[in-house]
Amino acid sequence: MFQPPRPWPSHAVVQPCRVDPAGLAGPTKAQAAGRGWRRAGPGLHLPADTPETPAQRIVDVAARAPHGILTGWAALHVLGSAFHDGKDLHGRRLPVPLICVDGHRPRQGQDVLPLRHAVAPSEVLTVHGLRVTHPARALLDEARLVPDVRELVVGVDMALAAGVVHLAAVERRALEALGPGPDPGRRRLRTAVALAVEDSWSPGETRMRLVWEVEAALPRPLRNRRIVDTSGRAVAVVDLLDPRSGAVGEYDGGEHRTPARQRRDVLRADSLARLGLPSVTAVAADVRTPVARRLLASRILAAVARGPGQEVVASCHTGPGRPRWTPVAPTTTGS
Repeated sequence: MFQPPRPWPSHAVVQPCRVDPAGLAGPTKAQAAGRGWRRAGPGLHLPADTPETPAQRIVDVAARAPHGILTGWAALHVLGSAFHDGKDLHGRRLPVPLICVDGHRPRQGQDVLPLRHAVAPSEVLTVHGLRVTHPARALLDEARLVPDVRELVVGVDMALAAGVVHLAAVERRALEALGPGPDPGRRRLRTAVALAVEDSWSPGETRMRLVWEVEAALPRPLRNRRIVDTSGRAVAVVDLLDPRSGAVGEYDGGEHRTPARQRRDVLRADSLARLGLPSVTAVAADVRTPVARRLLASRILAAVARGPGQEVVASCHTGPGRPRWTPVAPTTTGS
């Protein structure tokens, strides 16, 4: 089961239309040939100033292939996963994956990727008037299209964070129907499920966590824990935390570049240091290449080695050899 999707941006989506000689339901032939309209597909037109948002791209493809079923990132976007916006890690635009049925197959191009995968009726949902695959099936098709397991884990984490699917459903999809013939997508999805978590708050946090677990070969850290000192004061909400050493991992995205946010980050780093919590901060460049990830892993291992090496207990204690802080699961996202 999946939670109800987020509101569809109906106010920002324009339905492609055909030429109307009267100019009422669509442009006239002369208008369609002018600068005020652009082509959205064979026989379909849109006002030239219509923004090419992910939602608009999806609607355009669905209008060109009304018998098709959206899957992969497009289905996940319709279901409410904002992370799945039709762009890869480098910001390049991805085609809209569409399962073709009843012999209808749109021409492959920059905006559409026709697929011939079999799909059961129970796997098809109608959401916002669009036919999409169930989110767990959409992630399987995404695994068939995304060869990078690491980025597939990010996609699974973000679908889970958006509430469009539960991890158990994705795990069932990855494990079931292991029929004859190779299916690299299923193998990749099985690997991704083993690395996925349901409480990641950002893609960058997931990418840093994977370096923590894979390159550094450390046990899975706690995620998004509020650090509370002995007086009960909340010091910070940290992205990653090793409960034994107290090592903290923080991922700084673009929102951390403002002067006000940088000052907040410095103050919270000082507060964590006073509690004896060694920290490592990563940015996008630290998780992008194998060499950068290995360097980040060495920094994480060094931070763990600097920690006090004592497992955190359930309550705060003072005195020699006792931790001066405790992690608490926060009730809201954000730090």
